[in-house]
Amino acid sequence: MKVLTNKKIRLLLFFSLGCTFIFLAHRGIFPGFVFKNSQSGLFNLLQTTIKLIQNDYVEEPDPQKALEGAYKGLIDSLDVLSSYLDQEEITKLSHLRSSPLYDSGVIVYKKYGSFPIIIGIREGSSAEEAGLQEGDLLTSINSQPTVHWSMVETNLALQDTQAKNLEVEVLRESKKLKVTLALKPWGNPPLILQDLGKTTILLKIFHFLPSTASVFQEKILPLLKKSAIPLIIDLRNCAAGEIQEALKVLDAFIQVEEFGCLRQKDQTLQSLACSGPVQIPDRLIIIWTNAATMGAGEIFAAGLQKYRNALVVGVSTPGLVGQQKFFPLNDGTGLLLTTAVFQFPQEKIWLKGVKPTIELEPQERKRENYLKATQRLLNQKISNFYP
Repeated sequence: MKVLTNKKIRLLLFFSLGCTFIFLAHRGIFPGFVFKNSQSGLFNLLQTTIKLIQNDYVEEPDPQKALEGAYKGLIDSLDVLSSYLDQEEITKLSHLRSSPLYDSGVIVYKKYGSFPIIIGIREGSSAEEAGLQEGDLLTSINSQPTVHWSMVETNLALQDTQAKNLEVEVLRESKKLKVTLALKPWGNPPLILQDLGKTTILLKIFHFLPSTASVFQEKILPLLKKSAIPLIIDLRNCAAGEIQEALKVLDAFIQVEEFGCLRQKDQTLQSLACSGPVQIPDRLIIIWTNAATMGAGEIFAAGLQKYRNALVVGVSTPGLVGQQKFFPLNDGTGLLLTTAVFQFPQEKIWLKGVKPTIELEPQERKRENYLKATQRLLNQKISNFYP
């Protein structure tokens, strides 16, 4: 009689649980999981895979590793903002929310099962100095492959609470590149005002982390109120921050009691308002976006586009305006899940994003081209806006 080891027992239990889950999902027990193949294609595929592993795989599989991979894959496949985090990642996430931030300058977008793609490079960062480009695939960080990480985990690896170096590898077309990125202090000040001459002024917003609204009220707003010339708001690479912080800054531009809402799974709606009063009225506004304008940056751009008829130059944003909630687990790990998504009344933003008035081609997405496109808009609109 053949005796099963504890390891094999755990493996069989895991496979049984997997089969049970697929079977129950096929039966409609989990309404969110729908099989397109009425002949239980995924169930049969799982059975076949299990048999092949049991009969033909050269080594004995590690059940714990397989279980962790399946569990992590389930969470990471929900959406790019949801993630399974281990204890070290949870500690780092907590520290990053309350400590000075050191950043690589790289902003990535990552879908489940693919390499992170660089969608933004912050000006003056070590990533810019190292010659990294939008479109590069980030394949490893400190010799750790990134393909199995979530977008949240990748971003955590690219930041820290202290200065340090990161060894990263990227794939650009068919070339592999290795570069060293020095993490530098980032995020202070959260926004700056630049005079572009007598005709326009530019407000650069780096993020909507805590303190952004207070800095805006104390240092930026008094200067903006002195003039009524067209305002450019640069939201390129504005990928960090909180929705409520963005709304506090929006209060100076719009006053709308039913601005939008956060919709939860049970259709419960949490209303959001911009209570005003408007302190920057009657002003032509042009917004700059790129693929790294995400989250709070998107809600800021979308609000001005909808309620102030702001014009947008750049590219469509990814539509990642949602609310994430952390759920601790008994073993010290945890889940970061998207529990609500933002929408305007009768208009969804989640996964749709902000559409530009003038869309720039990939080869045009440099500052000088944003300025040229902005000038074209000004030439068209300024006579109508300032009769």
